Amino acid sequence: MTKKLKGIIIGGIAVAVLAGGIGFMLSYEPENGEDKSVSEENASETVFEADTADRITVTGSGSEIGFFNNDGEWSIAGTEQGDTDKTRIQNFVSAALVYRSDKVIGEADPVKYGLDAPVLTITIVNGDNTDVVTVGDKSAVDDVYFASVNGNVFTMSESQYNALSKDMSYYTEFSRIAIEPDDVTEIRIVTDERTIDLYLPELTRLEGNVWHMREPYDMMANDSFIDSDVLSSLGSLTLSEKAETMGEKTAELTVVCGDTKYELTIGSDVDGRTFVGYGGKVYSENSAYFEFINADIFNYINKMVSYVNILDVSKLEFEYNGTAHDIEISGTDNMTFKADGADADSNLTKQIYQSVIGITATSFYGGEALGDSLLKVVFRGVDGVEDKTVEYVSVNEYSAAVVINGEAKFITGTSGVEKLISNIDEYYRLVKGE
Repeated sequence: MTKKLKGIIIGGIAVAVLAGGIGFMLSYEPENGEDKSVSEENASETVFEADTADRITVTGSGSEIGFFNNDGEWSIAGTEQGDTDKTRIQNFVSAALVYRSDKVIGEADPVKYGLDAPVLTITIVNGDNTDVVTVGDKSAVDDVYFASVNGNVFTMSESQYNALSKDMSYYTEFSRIAIEPDDVTEIRIVTDERTIDLYLPELTRLEGNVWHMREPYDMMANDSFIDSDVLSSLGSLTLSEKAETMGEKTAELTVVCGDTKYELTIGSDVDGRTFVGYGGKVYSENSAYFEFINADIFNYINKMVSYVNILDVSKLEFEYNGTAHDIEISGTDNMTFKADGADADSNLTKQIYQSVIGITATSFYGGEALGDSLLKVVFRGVDGVEDKTVEYVSVNEYSAAVVINGEAKFITGTSGVEKLISNIDEYYRLVKGE
């Protein structure tokens, strides 16, 4: 016998055995076990269905939740409409009014299926009619529960059981606000010590920085800090967990998203939870979401304290070491420059301008005594733009105060100022061809 013929014969025998086995399994009726009295249904069967109800009560795990129908508007007893999620309530009602099953058992001993001590009871009242659904044991074989409606035993899908067995927090803990970070246009934080007012100005040109500050300083804000610490935290807020009292008020937080304004009152912090007042009610949130409120104000500011967009400048004036220089700026798309009246290379001039606005603050000015002026830079604005004067004044060997329009505001390192002066000297040497 060839291997091919032998394989065909063995394969035929295997098919015959498999067919006989399938036939046996289809005709087999178990002597024992929970499936003995289950009717053979190929499709799910409606066991109970109610078009509507006046009230539905769910009892289980030592608690009871009452759902009431008021002209088609369902609510939960003991709660206000605004304190519950309407969609979740409606999902429960839909699950509580209709029961379909793949296996209808019919009348059976309730003890056998754990229905004598149900884990869940759903009472449906509609006018003078009352129907009771009880849920007992979970099947050891399938992902179903044994249930009974008016004495008729059936299997309930695990998904329907889960929809019916939610605790009260499921209906009361839901997102009451959803702040999309990309939609935020204003942020205002008010405490007893300070006010931080941030905003997105109308952008007329593409710049590397977008956030600005109104208070406590009129200047650019720190985009990186706002994105990573402020906006990300605001996007995490849900106000889903209700609280009883707010405790001591610590701050007021206002967030504007287009036409929507969120006004939050920040209360006490207890065990990592911060109480928040919103819409006349109090909620509990993760305290980590509000750490930005008390962050050092220095984190909020853009450290480029002498930044002015070159398109807003018609002339730069320098004064240092008893000398004076200037750069005249013309045009927008094709900018031209004159350094001390002489034509200057465009790329070279843009490089020195970047050096001028690249000085960064290391801290706030703290009232230190001011010494000699190291460098004074005046940004003469184009039509409609105010002039800005930035002067670097010695504080000690290593530090200089940044004086903006006559007011000392920040501290920077003298090494950075000295490097800028050196760059300016080199620029004018190159312009003169030396």
